[in-house]
Amino acid sequence: MSAPQLGPSHAQITMMGHNISARIVAARARRRRQIRLTIAAGAVTVGVALSAAGIGVATAPPAVQETVFSCFPVDNPGSTVASISALDGLAHEGADRVHAALEACTYLYGFNGVQSPDPTACELPDLRLGVFPNLEKVDDEDFCRSLGLGLPPRG
Repeated sequence: MSAPQLGPSHAQITMMGHNISARIVAARARRRRQIRLTIAAGAVTVGVALSAAGIGVATAPPAVQETVFSCFPVDNPGSTVASISALDGLAHEGADRVHAALEACTYLYGFNGVQSPDPTACELPDLRLGVFPNLEKVDDEDFCRSLGLGLPPRG
């Protein structure tokens, strides 16, 4: 008489190991898929919010366009932008408007820890002012033209 065999056989242990490994791999794949979907949903939400904000500012009355400025961290109009209102909340014209835009964006850059050497204001297609870092310290008119933008009216 042979001794009774207690527990699973070697083949059964191997099969259980494969099943556990397969479940771990499947759980990791599900988790990666969930993370990708969450990131994609977040990106879509941010994109829609930024588009809505941009449309709202672009179609806003001139008084809003005169008091809201776009602050760019790099000299590229297609880069991520932060918008800020004039610090005094007033609508300015000419050189005062440029000064208000530079002042507001310099404040925003300092608040966010962004280095913006020699900021320059250019007029965006929607007639708002955009402030860009002018790293090469090029003349304002040449700088704005190199970005495909206009120089804001100073008068």
